[in-house]
Amino acid sequence: MNKTQLAQAFVAGQHGRCHNAHTDGQTYTLHKSPIAVREGDNVVFHWHGYYTTSTASHMNFILKALGAPVRASFAQARDAGQTHFVVAV
Repeated sequence: MNKTQLAQAFVAGQHGRCHNAHTDGQTYTLHKSPIAVREGDNVVFHWHGYYTTSTASHMNFILKALGAPVRASFAQARDAGQTHFVVAV
């Protein structure tokens, strides 16, 4: 799988794996840190202090697969001290 396919699997509630990331359909994990978690009608995105282009890239693939009108910016999140954000699905 590539990142696009993995993000689509997460959104569809399916299992998948791509290099350093995987999902069980409920949690999307990057380098052992859950960066996106389904909570009811929401997906909660967590930075875990890793304000990196890689983390933002994975988040943005998920956001695109969700059809969300927002994108993640590691620099903005870091500068604002943002630890997480929530997107309704």
